[in-house]
Amino acid sequence: MRTPQGRDVADEDGTSGPTIPVGVPVAPDTEPDPRNEQIGRLLQAMEDLPSHPTIALRVLWLVDDPTSDVARLSKTVELDPVLARRA
Repeated sequence: MRTPQGRDVADEDGTSGPTIPVGVPVAPDTEPDPRNEQIGRLLQAMEDLPSHPTIALRVLWLVDDPTSDVARLSKTVELDPVLARRA
């Protein structure tokens, strides 16, 4: 027997009913979740956001500084979610 969530549970006689082999794709019984589409649109819109000017300026300084290293640059980029997403 299968629950509405798609899990197999034992029937009254103790059997779990038909099973689907591992690796076989199963079509969902319901329509796609509209929240997934909304998340996709938000991530797409995030690419159009400008970076924080202070962080962008710091990155430019670090790139131009011969004594700076990748670790310092990485930590600076992580401060700006928009810039980190683009990296």
